[in-house]
Amino acid sequence: MHIPPPLHLTLLFASLASSTITGPETPSRFPQVPSPVTTPAPDRDLVTHRLLRARQGPPRSSDGRTNFIGWYTASDTWVSATCPSESYFAADETYGVCCPRNNANCDLATVCGGANNNFAVGPSGLADCGPSNTCDTVTVIQTKGSDDARRIIFCIARSEQYVLPMTWYRVTYPRAVAMSLPSFIRPFVGSEIRTVEMHTSGEPARIIYAGYPDIPGKLLEQRSLAQSEHDHIRRSLIYEPRGHQDMYGAALRPRTELVDSGEAHMGALFLTHEGYGMMCGHATIALGRFLVDCTEETIFPRRKELEFDPKTQEIEVRLHAPVGVVRIKVPAVKADGGYRTDMNRPITFLSIPTFATAINLSFFIPEDLRWAELGDRENVTVDVGYGGAFYIIVSASALGFPPSLAKPNFAALRNAAEKIKRSFDASPLLRTRLTLPDDKRLQSIYGVMVTDAGSDDEVPAAPGCKGAETGVYFFSDQQIDRSPTGSVVQARVAVAVAKGERELGESWTYHSLVSRAQGGFKSAFVGKAVEKIDYGKMQGIRVEVSGRAFYTGSSTFVAEEDDEVGKGFSFQALGV
Repeated sequence: MHIPPPLHLTLLFASLASSTITGPETPSRFPQVPSPVTTPAPDRDLVTHRLLRARQGPPRSSDGRTNFIGWYTASDTWVSATCPSESYFAADETYGVCCPRNNANCDLATVCGGANNNFAVGPSGLADCGPSNTCDTVTVIQTKGSDDARRIIFCIARSEQYVLPMTWYRVTYPRAVAMSLPSFIRPFVGSEIRTVEMHTSGEPARIIYAGYPDIPGKLLEQRSLAQSEHDHIRRSLIYEPRGHQDMYGAALRPRTELVDSGEAHMGALFLTHEGYGMMCGHATIALGRFLVDCTEETIFPRRKELEFDPKTQEIEVRLHAPVGVVRIKVPAVKADGGYRTDMNRPITFLSIPTFATAINLSFFIPEDLRWAELGDRENVTVDVGYGGAFYIIVSASALGFPPSLAKPNFAALRNAAEKIKRSFDASPLLRTRLTLPDDKRLQSIYGVMVTDAGSDDEVPAAPGCKGAETGVYFFSDQQIDRSPTGSVVQARVAVAVAKGERELGESWTYHSLVSRAQGGFKSAFVGKAVEKIDYGKMQGIRVEVSGRAFYTGSSTFVAEEDDEVGKGFSFQALGV
């Protein structure tokens, strides 16, 4: 079932329409983004972005006004509008618009849309409507009781004159969440980056939807170019003063080789404090919701390709991550003629092939990398699993700490996690375990998951789960994940299956310290092994990981010339 765009969108997406990137990117500032549409005057009463649909059926009374344009709706209430004096009214039966008296041609740098088709603007700035259509500029009244109007371009059949398409888009901005910058700021800045702020179980997901460079090539090539040529953007958004040590982001990539081939709907690059991740579960869950809720084709060009499954009441989103295509099942409900995320049910993604590469592995810790809690021991026993990267999974007690994570010593745990990671990566023999069937290059440990295995703590399990556990994950340059870490949940399930502790189809609840303390099982993740697969010469499994993501806001970030501190700084790098 094709998903039509809803008539009434959330206030959050009211301000996401102007997202086309223009202008060159410079190292000291963000890429250029067009200025947002001006915020409406206070007396405007239509406060959200909606589809403007011409009324079907006989027109209502004109109330005696000679320049009456007709009735239209942007909600459940029909409102009337009139043409401004510089325009004239043209209509065919039930549809009408105000047309410019000078009969302007297609000279607006916008998109020409009509009769369910969109036509991109060519290099000359003219809209190409195709051989069977012509393009004209019209003015559509925007709001009740106002002659202030917005010009748009629409396409009509060459054989007809002013026969309008049934639907067209218009944008108004609610006063409370208007995205345009205050006028006093704009003279100081010439570039912007726009984001939607989300969290998954407390872990931030800063989704960059406008202003990121249009990097060419395959997704892994884009990732490499982002590292080598555009890393100042990651630093400026993830580091202080705009971010912090544990900030996480994702940049939308509407053009990748798998998006272009139709295998994926959208690509993404994952931005960490250290660099660029290959896979991220919590950001995948957030992106799944974002892409279902977002109806702006300028942000999500393939949104119309999403399909609603009436049997499961879900929409599948195929996300092209650096590690491969990840399938996300987003529960949905009907809303205003379309669909939006059903927040009564969790979002679920199906993992890439994941596996255990070491079970109960005891290895030596060099003397200069030991920590106080280890005591006089020289070895530590761990498991190693793959879920988009390689992770050490180790109990707090194996590191010399109390088994419970109810009140952990963060500084000491972080120190131990860093040293066990360095110890493992320093051994060429141990790193031979960190290879993939289709990539024999030696890799390194990306993060360390410390669990409460062996503790007597009782933590809430989600319905249908046979048990629950808590973990704290240190990754990248020792960031602490606030969520249970979706990609590591994959690896933990694979390790549990390899140990014989878990069966296919058996669900288990995974808590972070945040979900354990606040939110209960609804803030936790659920992991379930759904199938065993052959992965090269080893046996892997696929895991379903479920969780919820929430909006926390939206941001317009700016960069001023000569702001060296604003380029991003890390207290950790300063030795603080």
